[in-house]
Amino acid sequence: MRVRLITVSQRQPRWVQEACAEYEKRLPRAWQFQLVEVKPIARTSGADAAKVRREEALRIRQAVPKGALLVALDERGRAWSTEQLAARVEQWQQLGRD
Repeated sequence: MRVRLITVSQRQPRWVQEACAEYEKRLPRAWQFQLVEVKPIARTSGADAAKVRREEALRIRQAVPKGALLVALDERGRAWSTEQLAARVEQWQQLGRD
């Protein structure tokens, strides 16, 4: 099973790289973790924010491999307990999908 963290960024700060390395150590050995950085759209003074978000969303979707399950992380989203997350991961593993 492969786990990809897809971000809109060009170069993550060192603390993000270190956090990802620590997170990767905590994952089961059978999993492969990868940080994927999607180039952001230039944010000029006249840029339409909604258009920028749509284009970046498209780039994110293009970075998701065909057949992979997509989980979006959003601070306004619904929180899962550790048990709920573990149950979902078990389901995903049984499906054999990244």
